[in-house]
Amino acid sequence: MHRGPLRPRPSRDGPAPGAAFPRPVGRAGRLNARFAEGTQDLSRGWVTGTPGPGHPTQLAALGDGAVPQRAARALERLAPPLGHCPHQAR
Repeated sequence: MHRGPLRPRPSRDGPAPGAAFPRPVGRAGRLNARFAEGTQDLSRGWVTGTPGPGHPTQLAALGDGAVPQRAARALERLAPPLGHCPHQAR
């Protein structure tokens, strides 16, 4: 099902309303790691603000990551509901 062009959703810690979202492509014509970070709704700098890793390593980390909201939803659907534990002392 096609729902139209993809648009990044601003993250909770992302740009304020009206502020610019990171450009998808950087100056060198490569995918902007900050853009990938923002589309996964990660806090700014979660990956790109870590000192040390270069651009390829940042993109690898972002590409291998699970979007937090999707991971939480998967756990909700797959995990049994937590109830009373018979081993827990009362």
